[in-house]
Amino acid sequence: MNDSTIESYSAVLEKRLMKIRVATRGSALALKQTDIAIEYLKEYLEDVSFEKVIINTHGDKDQKTALYNLNTNGVFMKEVEKALLDDEADIAVHSLKDVPSVIHEGMALLPFEIFEDDRDCLISKNGLRLSELREGAVIATSSIRRMAAIHHIRKDISFVNIRGNINTRLKKFMESDCDAMILAAAGLKRLGLEEYISEYLDEDIIIPACGQGVIGIEVKRADLELYEKIMNNHSVKHQEILIAREFLRRSGSSCHYPVGLKARIMGDKIHINAMLGDNIDNTVFINKTYEMCDIDTLVNMIIEDLRKEI
Repeated sequence: MNDSTIESYSAVLEKRLMKIRVATRGSALALKQTDIAIEYLKEYLEDVSFEKVIINTHGDKDQKTALYNLNTNGVFMKEVEKALLDDEADIAVHSLKDVPSVIHEGMALLPFEIFEDDRDCLISKNGLRLSELREGAVIATSSIRRMAAIHHIRKDISFVNIRGNINTRLKKFMESDCDAMILAAAGLKRLGLEEYISEYLDEDIIIPACGQGVIGIEVKRADLELYEKIMNNHSVKHQEILIAREFLRRSGSSCHYPVGLKARIMGDKIHINAMLGDNIDNTVFINKTYEMCDIDTLVNMIIEDLRKEI
């Protein structure tokens, strides 16, 4: 690369750094998470402005079909990602749990450093806890993972599908005959709606989706050098999320299946709660502590231990 080429390339970088176009869904939660992501990026990028590019995805348009019945993977992120591929945006902001374990080869995810509570939570009309719900109670959720986990401990409970953004689901639930609804705690907390939570459901009740509560920032691989300071920022939490996403990849699962993993690194050991199945009735669980090792070896052991439970 000659001096003139370097100068030209530097000018392009400088121009691009002046404004970063951020692709996002248009829901209240997506926009809130985008604001959080932008504030995070501002800590590392100086003299930069940001512009939101709102994308209306197929998952947003179809609010009736249960997530596990939608005939595509990454239903909430593919069209947002396409804005990057079409050069309509420079980065994309996602709920990481909606991002498939394998993304487009021209894209990359920045280190996972924006977290919120990863638990699911119960919302009931009378403030009842899960154990207090009546025999044969009906719970609203479109997540087969949540269904399988609840079915594992309360086989009397039945489920109905509920879709839409958080406020839409809250309204639908309040107007329904359902006894309770399950949502991710992270979304309610980010929108200041904690007062609706009747009970936080720890991983011994419902194992979180892989990357639940994490904001994922997707960028073009060609632009990675712009985010060099961020790429060098790897926390323990980031490592825990990498384990969950590698488990998701190796299991070959998605929102179409009951799959989840929570990793907790504790010095030279790591505690794993994991679940995997192909339907509500055929799901296995493990709750186990392993010696710290490389991710490939660890995930191999987790999958092998789950197979032993079948």
